Amino acid sequence: MQDELRQQKEVNRNLRKQIRQRLGDCLEDLSFEELLALEKDSQEAVYVIRERKVIFILCFNYISYY
Repeated sequence: MQDELRQQKEVNRNLRKQIRQRLGDCLEDLSFEELLALEKDSQEAVYVIRERKVIFILCFNYISYY
């Protein structure tokens, strides 16, 4: 039970750190490769968001047209 709690706390701590890094905090601890990976993840996220936006706009225009 204690091991599971400790593991969950570690997972929580790592997720919080990743969130802070994606918001631009705690970047000084990252290596160059980790910064490149973070940049790649950010670019992929922007691509997905833009793709969803275009699909939404196209669907909305199609529905409002008919």
